[in-house]
Amino acid sequence: MAFIREEITSEEDKTIFNSFNFKYPLKNTPINPNVWTIDRQRNVFLAGLGGGIEGDIPSFYVLGCNKNVIIFRLYFDINNNTKTGEIERTWKILKILAPKGLEESNKEIIAMIKEALIAYYLLPVEKRHNAQFFFEFKTNPQYVLGCHEYNSEGLWNRL
Repeated sequence: MAFIREEITSEEDKTIFNSFNFKYPLKNTPINPNVWTIDRQRNVFLAGLGGGIEGDIPSFYVLGCNKNVIIFRLYFDINNNTKTGEIERTWKILKILAPKGLEESNKEIIAMIKEALIAYYLLPVEKRHNAQFFFEFKTNPQYVLGCHEYNSEGLWNRL
C-alpha cells in the first residue's frame, strides 16, 4: 500500500494522532490537524505541525512510524505553469531529528519522507498533469531523540 492523503475524521484516527500530544513548534500549543498522509499497511503517517506556507518561513512536519517520531523542518517552493499544466515542487529539508536506535534505517527514512511529502501535496487535479518533484537534503538525519523527547519545549530550538 502507498501513502494517501486523508482527512482526519474518525475518532480512531484522532485518538492515534492525539496520543502523541504534538505541539505547534512556534507557540508550544496543541496541534489538531484535519489532514494527514498515511500508509496504514506500514503504520506510518506524515502531518504538518505548522510554520510557513511557502517561501521564507520554514514548515515543521512529523513522520510517525510504528510509535517512533521523526521531526523535520523544511522550506518548499511551488511552481505551477497554468498554460502547460506543468507543476514543480521543491522541498529543501533543513534538519531531521530521529530517535536513537534508527541509525541503520537512514535510507528508508529519507525514502519515506520523500514519498509522504509527494502524497501530502499532490492534489487529485495534479495527478492529471505533468508533475515534477525535487528534494534537497541539507543534512542527514540526526539520531538524537529519546522516548517522547519530541514533545519537549527545548526540542524546537534544536530543529
